[in-house]
Amino acid sequence: MPTPPLERLTSPVVDGDNQAIEILPGEPAIPPPHVRAEIEELLRNDATRIGEIFRLLEAGRDPEEIRVEFGLENSSFVWSYERMI
Repeated sequence: MPTPPLERLTSPVVDGDNQAIEILPGEPAIPPPHVRAEIEELLRNDATRIGEIFRLLEAGRDPEEIRVEFGLENSSFVWSYERMI
């Protein structure tokens, strides 16, 4: 029988340097600064849409400006990418 999701979250999650990462149910995981720096560097060099959105947000563009740039009717797609980032 599979372990229920909340029970799986009671075990500590660790990064490559064996540092604990706190993960709360329903909340985004917040990686340690050195892990976040690696992720940001990968996103800065990513040629896909998520990398493009990351770079625009990092440059200070707001979701509405990004929506206009992509010619879309609403900016909810930016919110989706922000949640992934």
